[in-house]
Amino acid sequence: MESGPKKLKELFDGRKIFNIPSYQRAYAWEDSRQLPDLIEDIDNQSIGRDYFLGTILFQEHSEKQAGFDLIDIVDGQQRITTIIILMKVLLQKLKELMTNDDFITHGLDLLIETYINNKSRPKLKELLPDNDFFLHTL
Repeated sequence: MESGPKKLKELFDGRKIFNIPSYQRAYAWEDSRQLPDLIEDIDNQSIGRDYFLGTILFQEHSEKQAGFDLIDIVDGQQRITTIIILMKVLLQKLKELMTNDDFITHGLDLLIETYINNKSRPKLKELLPDNDFFLHTL
């Protein structure tokens, strides 16, 4: 994965599994602290203006896992995890609001495949016990 600014779609697109290495800390964002800050940032973001999430460091593995690129998140795992959770909630709400239009449903399925699960494989592999909770929640 090359360096430089990326859009979320570029970051998540393709057959990738993001892995939280064992030396990282467990997921620790609190809904009373970091989540309101993120929501406020999104509310205050100007339309058409890029949002800077911060630096995220990855380490690619040379081997693949069932045809997927395995990528360790060296720095930024809290942000990546929160983005995936937020995308899941937004896509779920959108799906509830939409009609059964095949075109819309197919579009939502493509977004779910990009950000949440690719071919029924989660895009993110968390540390235990977070991974069990994460898999059952998503």
